[in-house]
Amino acid sequence: MKPIANPVVLAIFCTVLCLSRGDTARPSLALSPKQNTVFTATNEVSSLVLEADGSLWVGTMGGVLYRNTQGAWRKWSRQDGLPAHETRHVSIEKGGVTATFPGVTATWRADRWNATATVASRHVSSKEPMLSTIEWDGKTCVTSLTELRVKEGATWRAFPLPPSNGTHISALLPHGSELWAALFGDGIWSFDGKDWHALDLHLPPDAREITAMAANDVTLWIGTRRAGVWSYTRGAWKQHLPFDDPYNHNVQMFAAYQNRLYVSTLEDGLVIHTQRGWKRATPPLLSSVAPRQLVTFQGTLYVRHGNGKVDRLDAGGAWTRDVCAHLPRKETTMIASDSHRLYAGQWGGWSEFDGRQWVHHFEQKILQKCPMTALYPQGDTLWIGTQNHGLAEYRHATGELRWHDERAGLRDDWITTIAGDGKTLTIGTFVGGMMRWDSKRWMPPVLVGENVTAFAPDASGGEWVATRAGLWHRTAKGELKSAHIPYLDSEIQALLAVKGGLWVGARTGIFFLATE
Repeated sequence: MKPIANPVVLAIFCTVLCLSRGDTARPSLALSPKQNTVFTATNEVSSLVLEADGSLWVGTMGGVLYRNTQGAWRKWSRQDGLPAHETRHVSIEKGGVTATFPGVTATWRADRWNATATVASRHVSSKEPMLSTIEWDGKTCVTSLTELRVKEGATWRAFPLPPSNGTHISALLPHGSELWAALFGDGIWSFDGKDWHALDLHLPPDAREITAMAANDVTLWIGTRRAGVWSYTRGAWKQHLPFDDPYNHNVQMFAAYQNRLYVSTLEDGLVIHTQRGWKRATPPLLSSVAPRQLVTFQGTLYVRHGNGKVDRLDAGGAWTRDVCAHLPRKETTMIASDSHRLYAGQWGGWSEFDGRQWVHHFEQKILQKCPMTALYPQGDTLWIGTQNHGLAEYRHATGELRWHDERAGLRDDWITTIAGDGKTLTIGTFVGGMMRWDSKRWMPPVLVGENVTAFAPDASGGEWVATRAGLWHRTAKGELKSAHIPYLDSEIQALLAVKGGLWVGARTGIFFLATE
């Protein structure tokens, strides 16, 4: 059983769709791996379990961790044989370790994980959701949002939560004659069967969002929501972040800037891949913890947030917040760029910046009632994707706005992402798959029924296509095939083609595919 010891709603929706431009130019990143690589965040802990010899198993939202008695850590991801990354629970049963994931379990035997599909049990509703259940001193203990319930024989007794600033009991741990309870956001309390007592363990502030606990005679282990695993031995706390992982891996968009990979996450700021490992940027440097789009323009990086603000990072490494606050509308709903202009979409129109001055376009009355979902500049033309109104083609030279919708041959009028190669235009839709425009007509749709989220060019004139159900590849001849990579997550949200490979962002991992 032992492993080897080697160590608002629309704005949110639009940003999750990762409106990547898919330009043919592929940036060079010296930090790109030489081989296929999976990066996951393991600082969000779901469960802890100790073996009799003191070795520790950890379930995380980025795979499974193991620490042997000598203190060496090992990590498993989908690339290492796990069937999924989001570990809900880890347990030791009959001498074997079992990890539970959504819809599947995996058991560690003979130095490998053996997966078995599971059927979700039927949920029995109640007035209050039951958060955890544990056996303590011959009694069954169940928590709810407002109380602890203890079953003694056939009788249930209810005890109110302690006078804590914590929101709820997030973990229980039998500890001799006492039951220890973690109050999420506060600390650890003990229950003697009648009363609560706060434990004076000097818990560090970063370790107060406890999600799991385990202990033996020597060490107390806790898992946290975002700060990884902590141990308490001989009165001292120690944080364990044994791997160089990104802080979060729910990717919204990629950008390559100054030989670094910038990754916007759902609610944890920017994670940045550098030659010295993974780093992170959050407020007060940024305007929010929810960056969405990333574009480069004239040697600077622009970051649009879910709250409508736009920040700028200059070549010297200095951040400037809310650089679009002066625009006609309060919130910027999307950004795009080419070598000539930076585009900022707002409700009812857009603004353009050439590096010297802004020009505003709010004269198109139809856009006043038409939520925009994507911007894509292509020469003199600005393509505007919308929700339920199709695609608008704006010509700068004439000021003409031409519409492409289902009457013109589109399969779906909800545009999610746009890309082009100078000759043709490719659009992704919400449920109508992808279509290509050759400047005269729309070609028949492919991937009909799929929610297309991003495009990226390959090295031979084809392109990669991301959907909510997987990754596809279209060759230069137009042949479309599913990219069968066993350990790649299916729900893909972002793509970035770089020299030597392809970065793939999913909800549960960051992947690099070496394509050259």
